[in-house]
Amino acid sequence: MTWDTNIPATSQVELLSDTARPAKDDHLVTEHRVVLTGLAPGATYRFRVRSIGLDGGIGTSAESPLTTAPAGSGPEVASVSVRQLTSTTARLGWATSTGTVAQVEYGASANYGGFTLLKVFTSPAQEMLLSGLHPGTTHHFRIKAWDGDGFLGASVDGTFTTAVAGLATLLGDSRVETERVTLAEGQAAAYQYIAAQSGQASLVRLYVDSGSSTPVIRVALYSDEGGTPGAILSQGSAPALIHGWIDVSLPPVPLLKDTRYWLVVLSPIGSGSVVLRDLGLGGSSMLSAQTTLAALPRTWTAGSVAVRSPLSAYVQQVPPAITLMGPAEASVVTGRVPLSAVVDDDAPIVRLQFLVDGEPAGPSQTAEPYSAVWDTRESSPTQLHMISARATDLLGRSTTSGVVSVQVDNGPLISKVTVSPGLTSTSARITWITDVLADGQVEYGPTASYGRATPIDTRVDWRHDMQLTGLAAASTYHYRVRSRDATGALAVSADQTFFTSDQ
Repeated sequence: MTWDTNIPATSQVELLSDTARPAKDDHLVTEHRVVLTGLAPGATYRFRVRSIGLDGGIGTSAESPLTTAPAGSGPEVASVSVRQLTSTTARLGWATSTGTVAQVEYGASANYGGFTLLKVFTSPAQEMLLSGLHPGTTHHFRIKAWDGDGFLGASVDGTFTTAVAGLATLLGDSRVETERVTLAEGQAAAYQYIAAQSGQASLVRLYVDSGSSTPVIRVALYSDEGGTPGAILSQGSAPALIHGWIDVSLPPVPLLKDTRYWLVVLSPIGSGSVVLRDLGLGGSSMLSAQTTLAALPRTWTAGSVAVRSPLSAYVQQVPPAITLMGPAEASVVTGRVPLSAVVDDDAPIVRLQFLVDGEPAGPSQTAEPYSAVWDTRESSPTQLHMISARATDLLGRSTTSGVVSVQVDNGPLISKVTVSPGLTSTSARITWITDVLADGQVEYGPTASYGRATPIDTRVDWRHDMQLTGLAAASTYHYRVRSRDATGALAVSADQTFFTSDQ
């Protein structure tokens, strides 16, 4: 519901047939917007709006009817998730089988107030990026989707909390608990936590008690899968002979507030035991069923379960905290690829350098937005390429982001482009080879601008053969060939020429 008032006033919608469902916003504004939720599909309501000014004066509209759309008349918006958070951005994802146009509404309350531009989608899996958000702030949002007939569907109200900008403790705390617990070599122990804040986890601080004999300790963060550790999110190791707090660095990994995670500790087989501290009677913890582990298990097999969480440990975001925004993990890239990143820090960033396979990609960045272009045309298509970024802030702190791996596909490798024997005054036969199965097409004309092209030969092959006809006698023609592989990546040969005979 939207309406205007001539002076700043509150916003309220009264459903006259449902007095138990008032919708009110006490902010004083002149442009009013109230979102009504929980209405029945295909139902008619009578409503009026009320606004109260600072002096207590009340304005009330006339009664009006509204009728909601019938059930099933709009797209279903399902599997809504928050896929990525920084201090200023949020990437939201959802699925809809019939929605082709979508928009995200968001704001400090369920009345929202902010919205993205409409975006057209061609697949059921959809996502949008929100930017310009405030650090460490809870935001409400909902997804609106329209189908091809113009019917509207919407998700229920959801919330997310953006990451903090500087040093932050995401899991656990710095208390040294009272109970000593000895972890035998070769057996991992997992402790369950709920993230207190969103952010990039890059450091685990773990309390190691006296009596430990292992020279090294391995630590990992796992996702939660039905109340047990799921996939490894990030892991690291550190010397463990020092009594007290030790630091274990992790490749940065994003954590989301109010989400369940597991902190797992292992003293590798053959290295000796480690003595830790935990609460002794608290949240969920468990030992691995495996007792001869040299490395942290990728698939967790639960052993005995206890209630000894939390461990004397905590997980921190250490600035600068870098989030790579593009390209996406495991994507296939081609040509000139945009690289982008967001940095969460409580001090100004002096420089940021994008890296591909450990080598600089583009110039060093000194101001937002942090972006560069990676030219993939000289990159190998047969190996994964690792993208990262390293930033340094004004306080001299430097960190490297997590790694995004991508595959390069710049289309087929084209070779042996030739004009076959038998060139006449009006025709020419062009042949070439590609290193993978691909389609084929020839562009040709009197100049390097071409102007004419054969139909695309959609029969995929390694060897390609196309006939050009209707040529002018005794004329020079420019030509090049084009082939597209199964992934849709296009390759184009260099310009070449031939000369038709005069008869």
